[in-house]
Amino acid sequence: MPFRRLPTLPVEIWIQILSYLPPRTVRKLITINRCLFQLALDDIYGQIDVMFDDEKTRVNLDKQFAGFTRLPLRSLTICVAMNDETFPTRDGIFGFIQTHAADLERLVILPTPPQDRYHRNFGSNNRYTSFLGPRDDSSHQGQNTVSQLCFPNLTTFHVGIPTPQNILLQSPLPPLASRMPNLTALGLDTGLRLSFPALMDLLDGLPSMNGTIGLRKLELSCHTLDILLLNTLALRLPKLQMLTINFEILSVDSQTGSSAVAQPSTNLVWLPFIMAMKNHRYTEWFIEELRLARPLKNSGCAVPHPALPAMAALADSLALGRRANIFGTEQDRVNCSFYYKIGACRHGDRCSRKHIKPPFSQTILLPNVYHNPAHDPVCKLTEKELQEGFDAVYEDLYCELAKFGHLLELHVCDNVGDHLIGNVYARYEWETEAQAAVDSCNERWYAGRPLYAELSPVTDFREACCRQNENGECNRGGFCNFMHLRLASADLVSALKHGQRLERKLNPPKNQGGAGGWEPSKREGGRGRSASPSRRSSNPGEDRWTRK
Repeated sequence: MPFRRLPTLPVEIWIQILSYLPPRTVRKLITINRCLFQLALDDIYGQIDVMFDDEKTRVNLDKQFAGFTRLPLRSLTICVAMNDETFPTRDGIFGFIQTHAADLERLVILPTPPQDRYHRNFGSNNRYTSFLGPRDDSSHQGQNTVSQLCFPNLTTFHVGIPTPQNILLQSPLPPLASRMPNLTALGLDTGLRLSFPALMDLLDGLPSMNGTIGLRKLELSCHTLDILLLNTLALRLPKLQMLTINFEILSVDSQTGSSAVAQPSTNLVWLPFIMAMKNHRYTEWFIEELRLARPLKNSGCAVPHPALPAMAALADSLALGRRANIFGTEQDRVNCSFYYKIGACRHGDRCSRKHIKPPFSQTILLPNVYHNPAHDPVCKLTEKELQEGFDAVYEDLYCELAKFGHLLELHVCDNVGDHLIGNVYARYEWETEAQAAVDSCNERWYAGRPLYAELSPVTDFREACCRQNENGECNRGGFCNFMHLRLASADLVSALKHGQRLERKLNPPKNQGGAGGWEPSKREGGRGRSASPSRRSSNPGEDRWTRK
């Protein structure tokens, strides 16, 4: 095989190519040449996970950390067994964290491997406590601790907190606003001993902007889960999207302890909490992922298990109210309002919001079907000729789509934007009719081009159309993001609708589910569904519909 030199490409393009490759393939690139070695090395060492529980590995890692130069490190995970023999010394691991503190985006420090996380006592190791750093730095002046470092780019911080047997009354961490100003995800593994005052103390130390805490993901372990705790989180963390709470005791009133349940096991025991949650509506709290869990005693498993009744009660409080009312509007921060209104978005797959395709709908979309000759700079057709040509296309589409059921509306876009150009929307009476039309059109060609049909979420075309264009005031022209419809002749539309009504009256569908439609071949005069020869071409009965 002849030797081929690698193409000379900018470094940015090579980095983009490497981002699509799996880690195993990236490691193989190290052996090709020095250029790919440097690029692959940057990608491989972007994340380092350290997990061990023996003395020999600790000694070897201390030497490795001491010899490392600065790497393009973005994520660092340290999970080690919690005892004085195996925990790394401060000189090795602290120096490594200090070297990469300015570049780290994710930092996880847990004093025990994940499989033993819930079976260890976090309060038994003094070396780890001094390494992490207490809340009061005065007791460790002159010592290097993680809490003294500054992480300007850190967005995710998950840490195991050494917790004594009694419940914590203050935050186990120092204020994080000055140490981690861009923090958006926080996880605390505290052995289920965080009290409500400690949580308030922790929230006061989180970074905020204009008085609003920007935290989007929170994972914590508390002693008691109650309404007051949830109300506080909803008030102090309005931008929270992912919430995980591990608790021991469920209580309706944290002040009096009434209706406290140590180990709920049946739905009847959950009833006071469920009834209390019905009186609370968190209409401004947009939680997307929720997990409430508790450990099961006398089961031999200390890992928290999902508390499904509590999760369902809280989810009902989140789903009702404002969130349901703003779905698909400009205030919806999850779903794209343009896609919900017009079935298309100018950002396409790059849109930052979700485009949820409906599983069933009365409306179908045929994109990029009609090309208006008037948009061609060299077009010399008169307005009358343009209208006759469009009427022929409109009649073609109407007669074909009406074969699948009761066609209520047919609209053709006259926009020139990529997401709306030539789009054809058809709305049927029944969802089964729309699905039959989609299945058939995906196997058809029209005017020498293949058709691609899909169900559309559009239900109200009055909201989808540009009102300024209807009044002749739209200054964006064909590049408007709302529909500019091309209208067929009023006489043609009236005749087509009258023919469909007459045919459905003479030959009604056999069932109400939409089986059967208008067969244009049965129209008056015995004419086929093709438009008249004068509108089409010199060939009588020309048919532009073909199958793929």
